[in-house]
Amino acid sequence: MFAALSLTLLNSMRRFAATVKCPKCGHAFKPGADRKYTSWREFFGRLPCPKCGFRFGIGEDSGAKKANPPGPFLQPALSKVTPRLVSERERIFDIPPGGNWGGMLVIAIVWNLFIPPLFYYMVVLGKWRERGPQIMISVFFAAGLMLAYGALRHRFGSFVLSLGPEIVRLKRVFLLRKNQTLPTLDIESVRRVVAFSHATGGEDFDRVDLPTYHIEVRAGFRLFQFGAGLPPSDQHWLAWVIRDHVRRCGGTGLPPELTKRTTAIEPPTE
Repeated sequence: MFAALSLTLLNSMRRFAATVKCPKCGHAFKPGADRKYTSWREFFGRLPCPKCGFRFGIGEDSGAKKANPPGPFLQPALSKVTPRLVSERERIFDIPPGGNWGGMLVIAIVWNLFIPPLFYYMVVLGKWRERGPQIMISVFFAAGLMLAYGALRHRFGSFVLSLGPEIVRLKRVFLLRKNQTLPTLDIESVRRVVAFSHATGGEDFDRVDLPTYHIEVRAGFRLFQFGAGLPPSDQHWLAWVIRDHVRRCGGTGLPPELTKRTTAIEPPTE
């Protein structure tokens, strides 16, 4: 019953869908304008362009084309990534710390300037007797610790990416280690997406948002993201390596490269 209600709500919101442009032919259209969705998986899946038939998913329209040029690419001469060959069908890539704070440094500092003293006063010293405010400030204190940890992890954490015939594994190496895995044959999207952005310029009229990208690997509703500290040339090359590995292992979920090349090139540096 809940699934039917949510699907009805989804179809009732179709008229508010944003216009997208096909990355192949540039045709602009509204997804779902001509037909109803039969499932949420269809909504999040790839939709066909009504003009040329090319299928693309959310975030894969022409707006993302510039950030994700087609491969193949050579590894950049000054690459920060260290590849290791384990076997004929398995490779490992050591990705160094990114050197940035992930856009969280300022908010982590401001948050932890105010919340910990309140936590100490209200909870540790017990100066505030009511349980409700104590619980609330304890939650805020824990959130501040998570913000600080996240900023430090972005700055100093490294990654180990393993490409195998059955599993693609990403291991985050910092104080706490985290492993994420995706079935190789289920991977249907490998691309650069915006991780965060920061503004430059003092006044509103000359302010420019500069995006920082990371690599997103997606299989259905599951995904992992990494590499925000890598230069664009490394990101283009590594995303292509993952796509090429999935295809060589027999995966069919990835969209085709929009422009076929016969020789590999140095990735753009932007």
